Amino acid sequence: MLVRFVSGLTAMRAAALSRLNIFVITILCLVTISVPLNGFAQWTQQAVAGSNRWQSISSSSTGQYLAAVESTGFVYTSSDYGETWTLQANSGPRAWAGIASSGNGQNLVAVTIGYDHVYTSNDYGVSWTERENAGYDRRWTKVVSSEDGSKIAAAVQEGHIYTSSDGGNTWTERIVDGSPRFWGGIASSGSGAVLVAVENSADSGFIYLSTNGGVTWTK
Repeated sequence: MLVRFVSGLTAMRAAALSRLNIFVITILCLVTISVPLNGFAQWTQQAVAGSNRWQSISSSSTGQYLAAVESTGFVYTSSDYGETWTLQANSGPRAWAGIASSGNGQNLVAVTIGYDHVYTSNDYGVSWTERENAGYDRRWTKVVSSEDGSKIAAAVQEGHIYTSSDGGNTWTERIVDGSPRFWGGIASSGSGAVLVAVENSADSGFIYLSTNGGVTWTK
């Protein structure tokens, strides 16, 4: 039995774990890692994706559907566990900062750090919708999705956390311990009810937990 890891990005920037032990980590170029449960990791560089400034990557629950973003370019998708990649021309170019996927890989949500909107796709990344209700002129940094893709949470650099319960159609600003804060990361449970976010400031920061989809938070 193999546990497949899928990775990409710059200098180990983020990590995510799916229900079937699909890990998404960040390194200098896109690679896939197949790891026998009692053996050593096998790394394969995905040269077909190119050597780009990868910023974030997401995976379906099985690892078959992947989506990666570059910091000054496009969204790239794979439907064969990372063996081949497709540049999705309708996605950019933009200053992408983060991307998240539903469990089946069909619903994607991506954010930009270039004072832009949140974007969603419901066809595996082929077409994208600009979500103006999320707000404009914000430096989005992180985004997460529930298993079914309906619940989304996104963080703004030196700002607030915003949540959606309808796949990105409408958004609610969540004030966390007074906000704004330098958010370093955010994660979600499969249902989207439990959210955890970390503060990344120059001095020190806290971990914040929500058990009601971002309505209230404790540290």
